[in-house]
Amino acid sequence: MKENIYYSFLQIFYWGESAIVFVFSGLFLQSSGLSNSSIGILLALANIFSFILSNVIADYLDKHANIATNNIASQLLLLELIVSIVLIFTYKSHTFVTGFLYMLLITQMFTVGMLYNKLYADLSASEIYINYSLSRGLGSFSFAVVSVFMGWLIEKCSCVTVPYAAVFVILIQTVSLKLIGNIKRCLSAGALKINPNNMHSFLGKNPGFCILLIGIAFIFAAANVLNSFYYLIIENIGGNSSTLGNVKFFVSISELIMMFVYSRIKTGRISLLLKIGLVFFPIKLLAIYLSDSVSELYIANLLQGLSFGLYTPALVDWVIQVIPNTDSGKGQSLATSITQLGTFISTIVFGFLFDGKSVNTCLVLMVVISMIGVPLGMIGIRKQESLIQKST
Repeated sequence: MKENIYYSFLQIFYWGESAIVFVFSGLFLQSSGLSNSSIGILLALANIFSFILSNVIADYLDKHANIATNNIASQLLLLELIVSIVLIFTYKSHTFVTGFLYMLLITQMFTVGMLYNKLYADLSASEIYINYSLSRGLGSFSFAVVSVFMGWLIEKCSCVTVPYAAVFVILIQTVSLKLIGNIKRCLSAGALKINPNNMHSFLGKNPGFCILLIGIAFIFAAANVLNSFYYLIIENIGGNSSTLGNVKFFVSISELIMMFVYSRIKTGRISLLLKIGLVFFPIKLLAIYLSDSVSELYIANLLQGLSFGLYTPALVDWVIQVIPNTDSGKGQSLATSITQLGTFISTIVFGFLFDGKSVNTCLVLMVVISMIGVPLGMIGIRKQESLIQKST
C-alpha cells in the first residue's frame, strides 16, 4: 500500500511540473522576448537532448544493476532545481540565457519521466505491486489542476511564476523519490541482473519493437508539437492563458477517467488497448482542426481519454510483457523518449510554419503526420508479439 502511495506522489508532482514547465513553455518564452521560430528550435533541442540523455542513462542502468534508478533521478532533480532558481533571476533580463536554461530544464524533466517508468519496471521485477495506471491517472489529475491554477496565476501575476512553481514541485518529487528509494534498497534481492547487450544488439533482436517506435515517433511528432504551440490554437479561436489552463484541465480529467477504467479492464487486453490508443491520436487531431470555438475544442478533447489515456499505461505494461527484464531500461527509455525524436524535427519545422502559415494549415499537416504513424505502430506490435510467441 505505502509503495503505491509513494510512487503516486512521484507521478502527481512530476505531472504537476509538466503542466507548469511544458504547457506554459510557449507563453513563458514568448514573454521573455523569443519568437515562435526561436521557441520551436529551443523546444526541439530539448527533445533531442532528452532522447540522447534518456537512452544513455538507460543503457548504463541495464549494464550496472547495482546502480539504483532513484539515485540517477535524484541527481537530475537537483540540476532541475538549480536551473529553475537561476531562471527566476534571468527572466526578461537575459533572453538568450533564459531560453538556454529553459531548454535544459525541459531536457532534464523529460529524462526524469523516463526514469520513473524504469523505476516502475524495477519495482515490478522486485515483485512489488504498483498500480501504474492509477498512479499515472492521479498524475493526469494533478496536471489538470495545476494547468488551471497556473493559467489563473499567470493572468493575475506574470510568467515569472513558472520557475517559482517549478522549484516547489521539484522539491516535493525529491522527497517522494527518497521514500521510494529506501524501499527499493530494502528489497534489493529483486534487483535486475547485469545485461551484456548494448543498444545496437537490443534493437537488432527486437525488430517489431523498432517498427512500433517509428510509428510512435510519427504520431508524437504531431501530438507533441500541438502541445508545444497549443497557446496559438487557443488564441486562434479567441481564448487566452486561462482558457489554455481550463482546456488542459478538461483533457487531463478525460485521461484520469480512462486510466482508471484501464486498470479494471487491462487483463488480457493490453495489446488491443494499445492499438485503440494509437488509432485515436489522429482522430483527436482531426476533431481539434474542425473546432471553431472553445466549446467545440472541449468536445474534441474528450478523445484524449481514448488516445493518450489508453496509450500511456498500455505501452508501459506492453513493454514489460514483450521486453525481458534485463533490457527493461532500454525498453522503457526508448518507448518514452522516442516521442522526443519525432518532436525534434517537427517542432523546428512547425515553429517556422506557425510564423508564416495559418493555424488551420498547420493542424491539417499534424493530422497527416499522425496518420502515417498508426499503421506502422500496428505492424510493429504484431511483429514483436509474433517474435515473442516463437521464442517461447
